[in-house]
Amino acid sequence: MDIWEEFNPELPEGINEANIDGFKKKEFLYLYSVDKWYQQLKDFTFETEFVSLSFEEAEAMIHAHGVVCGYDDIPLSEIERNHLENITRRMGVAIDKIRAAAGDVSAPVFVKLNHRSPKDVAIEPNNLKTRSCLRRILENVDENDKLSQTVAVSKALVGSLACQNATEAMDLLLRSNRVRMDLGQDTSYKNFFKSCIVIRRYDTSIDPSLEFRAFVRNHHLTAVSQYEEFYYPHLPPMKQVLKNTLTHFFDNQVSPIIAKSKCLPASYVVDFAIIGGV
Repeated sequence: MDIWEEFNPELPEGINEANIDGFKKKEFLYLYSVDKWYQQLKDFTFETEFVSLSFEEAEAMIHAHGVVCGYDDIPLSEIERNHLENITRRMGVAIDKIRAAAGDVSAPVFVKLNHRSPKDVAIEPNNLKTRSCLRRILENVDENDKLSQTVAVSKALVGSLACQNATEAMDLLLRSNRVRMDLGQDTSYKNFFKSCIVIRRYDTSIDPSLEFRAFVRNHHLTAVSQYEEFYYPHLPPMKQVLKNTLTHFFDNQVSPIIAKSKCLPASYVVDFAIIGGV
């Protein structure tokens, strides 16, 4: 039986039958949220801190999104402003913890919800940070090298999501329609609210060409693809080496931990980044 068909979450009392599938999807996605697997796999991923959110704080963020993006002309209340200030303060504490663990007081961070990230903000036409990152990267790229130019765009988009402080991180979250959608969905049923903010160390050494997405069914690695959609000429000759490297790491490090866990699904998608070369 398919994992989706097996999934049978508790339903909110009085839920309309037309809303059951949407609610079930929301609950299903949270089976895979960062807070579900981080403790088990923290030795193999980036330093991460979690900032809890109350239902009321999430509602304040939803309202603030409309104000920031200009489609809601109702001003934030004093209570809502206090909520946002408290969240920002807690994010600042979390950032300090990550920097202390990394031994770098100026280390950038990546901020997201425990489900999706605000990466949609990076492609906003008027995103000055993305433009600045792109100009800086293109300074070292041959104007005749189309692949390198394409990769530079990808790096700039990702680089624009790196945050230096809590205020910048909060601004990124509030401008994101993806974040607003996730919070909106999660606040539909107060007793089933699960959202939190996730702050992770941003690693500037990652090579986009060595990022991969793997697909796992019943604890078995079934397929691996590039994370990026670009063609990298240096990858095909490395196919077997990459396959061996990723398979060995998954079979000996990741799979045994998840297989022992009673709170993690047996089928999932997992992303890998090879750092420091193959």
